[in-house]
Amino acid sequence: MIWSECKEIWSDGPREYIMHLWNVLDFGMLSIFVASFTARLMAFLKASKAQQYVDMHVPDEDLSNASLPDEVAYFTYGKEYIYCQKCQ
Repeated sequence: MIWSECKEIWSDGPREYIMHLWNVLDFGMLSIFVASFTARLMAFLKASKAQQYVDMHVPDEDLSNASLPDEVAYFTYGKEYIYCQKCQ
């Protein structure tokens, strides 16, 4: 669908493409789709990196006594703790 929209922009020209509101809606929908895919991919990569660190450096199954770097420890916090830290 993204390729189709790019071809339409190329054939009609950017000015004509924007004049039709459904094209703007399509472009916005595809932009949100790409952004959500990118966010999910980045979250997966960060979580995988954190899990690899834990697997390599933490011998226990219990993470409560482990000292983790901030970028890995972030994934062990609950939502309430994160929101509480932002409020301070």
